Amino acid sequence: MDFKLVFTKSGDSIQLVHHNADLVNYYIESLNSTNKNKFKLSNNDFINHINNLKSCIIDINNFFQSKFKISIFHEFVSMEVYNQHVLNKIHREWVKFQLEYQRMNNLLMKVDANLLKKFRDINDILHDIEGIAFKIVNFDRDNIWGVKNIFGTDILDYNKYNVRIEFHDLGRSTYDKWKFHDTNLDNFDTSDFEILSGELILTTTKPFTMGPPKAYKTWCKNNNMPIIGHTLGLGNFLDPIEVVTEILYKNLKTGCTNLKLIV
Repeated sequence: MDFKLVFTKSGDSIQLVHHNADLVNYYIESLNSTNKNKFKLSNNDFINHINNLKSCIIDINNFFQSKFKISIFHEFVSMEVYNQHVLNKIHREWVKFQLEYQRMNNLLMKVDANLLKKFRDINDILHDIEGIAFKIVNFDRDNIWGVKNIFGTDILDYNKYNVRIEFHDLGRSTYDKWKFHDTNLDNFDTSDFEILSGELILTTTKPFTMGPPKAYKTWCKNNNMPIIGHTLGLGNFLDPIEVVTEILYKNLKTGCTNLKLIV
């Protein structure tokens, strides 16, 4: 079963394939029945990083062209730097440039320390863009929303998803008890997604499957604890990553940040 995140103002949508059809149906039905299928997308860093990367590329390109007739970064001036293929190419050229001009860092430092910083920032900002997580929430601090998890812990795993439901329970998950050295194994403060929250996390990195860490399995066995996952996946992108990032960029740039889930 496919479903989608729809930007209500622009009509753009991010197409998703479900992780668990029953979960998706139950979650969306719960949102609709409580009039809470009204999400807000937030991440100002995404637009800021893109603008900063573009600015750094333009300034570095202008300097290299005017002083040394080097145009290695010129093609990126007119490109959309949120596109992953473009980011990959920028990274390759940035590394290649330093291998070919190994003294350029020292030269930039002598000419203008700010130029050196912008040159180095190209790489740092690029990785910041790739690692961004977008928060999608239907509540505020004073009106937290959630619905009972009727599926138990079987829907939890250790995989990486493009869209997941964030943990917002009162207490700490079994996995986090292990992760953060919590030796108090009483059940009263343990909660493994007993509530499905109204916060989604969207990431553009490649999804993949994985199992529990060996040390976690050993800890559970030694403490007579069930091996319970820590991730609640909702779905993965159907469209290529370039389509998704273009939709995100377009809507965040124009302030279209209201979304809803539709089957």
